[in-house]
Amino acid sequence: MATGRYYGGTGDPYSRQGQGLGTSRFKLFLLLGLMFAGYQAFKYFTNTQVNPVTGETQRVQWSTEEEVGIGLQSTPQMIQEYGGLYPDQRAQAYVQSVGQKLASDPLVQKSGYPFQFYLLADPQVVNAFALPGGNVFITAALYGKLQNEDQLAGVLGHEIGHVIARHGAVRMAKTGLIQGLIQAVMIGSGGDMSATQIANVIGNYTNLSYGRDQ
Repeated sequence: MATGRYYGGTGDPYSRQGQGLGTSRFKLFLLLGLMFAGYQAFKYFTNTQVNPVTGETQRVQWSTEEEVGIGLQSTPQMIQEYGGLYPDQRAQAYVQSVGQKLASDPLVQKSGYPFQFYLLADPQVVNAFALPGGNVFITAALYGKLQNEDQLAGVLGHEIGHVIARHGAVRMAKTGLIQGLIQAVMIGSGGDMSATQIANVIGNYTNLSYGRDQ
């Protein structure tokens, strides 16, 4: 027959303490996640600029100069991905000449972008595209299908339109918002992120924002 004395109680106090710590940790991460999400939304919706060409108010986080820098930084990679520059210097000069005629238009000049035009060597991919800041590219595969200067001007003009409308900058701002909200969800749920990693994420976004605001 058992002779032990029953003292009563509601369970292991250490277990209850652990549950309390877990709940507090969850609330802390949830609060941090909500704050971070709010910060990302505030940054996106308050960073607006008026496009000098279209007059449209756009949600972008970079100045014209910063867009040019982004484009210059990305240009070597784009050239490499498409097999380098087309080796025919006369064709390169022709593309540059037609592009610069378009870029000399007063409305385009108003954008402030220093446009440059590149003929890429890729013989298979039919494509033309522009980077933020004014670097415009056309592949040899597409160039070979064009029959005259008007058609080339049409292609290059279309890409110039993307640049002066700041479509790339708008898209990057939206991407930044989405990435920030994903990070907020990870923070709010605890995820697999350590406290140090979470602090670094918040710090990096704050530093990026501060740098762009200067």
